[in-house]
Amino acid sequence: MSETNQNKDVVTVGGGLVGAVGALCLDKFGGQNFRQALIERHALEDYSDFEQNPDKKSSGRAYALSESSRAILDVLGLWDEMKAFAQPIQEVDISDSDLDSPFRPVFLNFSGEIALGKEGAYIIEHEPLAAPIYKALREKLVKSGKLFICQPPG
Repeated sequence: MSETNQNKDVVTVGGGLVGAVGALCLDKFGGQNFRQALIERHALEDYSDFEQNPDKKSSGRAYALSESSRAILDVLGLWDEMKAFAQPIQEVDISDSDLDSPFRPVFLNFSGEIALGKEGAYIIEHEPLAAPIYKALREKLVKSGKLFICQPPG
């Protein structure tokens, strides 16, 4: 019987960052015999270039990670690999005026700390965030046969 005809416990549609982290979480907490399929139109992103040369030019994409997202990455054993690239958000001011406006009323303010010495959120570029996630997905799930990746034609 081919791999595509076998039953799976979970089928995830989309192999972006959320789908990849979801598959890693399901593997960690779903049990030993948990079988997954991931349907993704494109080949999974390859960040071996970034892993070899972290100073390589960035794509310019960046993400804001909440503390809960950081904690998930930490539980998965991924945060240590990316934390040097993450910058804590120290403060956010919400206003409807231009940055160079002489009068700039602040409607809402968020402090960066959620507890003493604990950051509430981080900014991180795409490559240092994605590289450990896709590396773990390939090494822990795809190579072991726990995750089948289905790439539909077209």
